[in-house]
Amino acid sequence: MEHYGLKSMDEYNSAPEEIKSKIEKYGEEKWGDVLSHLAFLLREANDDTCSKVNPYDEDYNSMLKEFREKYGEWGEKLLTDEEKTEAKKSGSHPIYLPHQMPEYKEICELHSKEERKLSAYREQCKNEALELFSKWFYSLGF
Repeated sequence: MEHYGLKSMDEYNSAPEEIKSKIEKYGEEKWGDVLSHLAFLLREANDDTCSKVNPYDEDYNSMLKEFREKYGEWGEKLLTDEEKTEAKKSGSHPIYLPHQMPEYKEICELHSKEERKLSAYREQCKNEALELFSKWFYSLGF
């Protein structure tokens, strides 16, 4: 209302219909902006709908496939004879993961660093969405 020079409900009530109509239209636009922003934040907070993606996903997934083909799902092909013998006795064996292999260390670090950034971004979006939801809860019309 102040946008139109009105400072109280009494002034609004006595304003011409044209001004009231403009105020209501302005309010509807602002409300639409709030709801659109809330929807955006909720989409961004979700892994499946977030617009940001890890630029290393494709290389990382290719690396995982290569690792599994070369070394087995859990690096079983890297086991020493001693580890294989012990595994037969105990029923368990050491697990080797891609980040432990020098040829995969860089892509694992790059991918992991980017995942931490994405996770922080989604967390920030979630928190902002919850704050916005809390602020406007009673105006949502449930």
